[in-house]
Amino acid sequence: MANTYSAFGMKPIKNGLVRTTEYYLPTSDSSTYAIGTPVSLASGSNSSTNINGKVSLAGQYKTIVKATGGDTASGGSLLLGSIIGFDSVTLAPYADYSGYRPASQERVVMVADDPNQLFEIQVTGMTAADIGKNANITIAAPNASAKKDGSYLTATFDTTATFQVRVVDLKPEIGNEVGASNTQIAIVRINKHALADGSVGV
Repeated sequence: MANTYSAFGMKPIKNGLVRTTEYYLPTSDSSTYAIGTPVSLASGSNSSTNINGKVSLAGQYKTIVKATGGDTASGGSLLLGSIIGFDSVTLAPYADYSGYRPASQERVVMVADDPNQLFEIQVTGMTAADIGKNANITIAAPNASAKKDGSYLTATFDTTATFQVRVVDLKPEIGNEVGASNTQIAIVRINKHALADGSVGV
């Protein structure tokens, strides 16, 4: 039985340890974020020393922004990784913000940002010949109720060096079959990484 399509963004898988780093989302960022949202580095860092009740040093956390999908030579952003968690909101102890960040809410965010990290991601129409090729991410809005991202792998595979990720493998599970009409979960590695690909910095 083939997989049911259900996008979830980029989910890190253990290939060794999953390295995480804390980053910052300011109130000026009106995007919504969830577990699995692909992100990029932005300029600046936190100026707040009290983030939702958490005492912090000014400049302690670098700012991130939701990634832009597509070829990095044509407007797509260098990927940093994906969100795996959010710091608690101590000033709102009864609100469930564990897996979701509403628009314009100041948060500290945990990101899987190792350049060698592998991720699972949803795709439709991948064939066996596409394994080893590069592809881009389609960035989609997260689901606030399910608290998961909606981004998925764009099913255009090529050897283009500026595409965002490299398809490493197909997730080894029953029903995860390659084929133009099938839905798959691919295993990818960031091809153009914000911390490893000679960017000009932010």
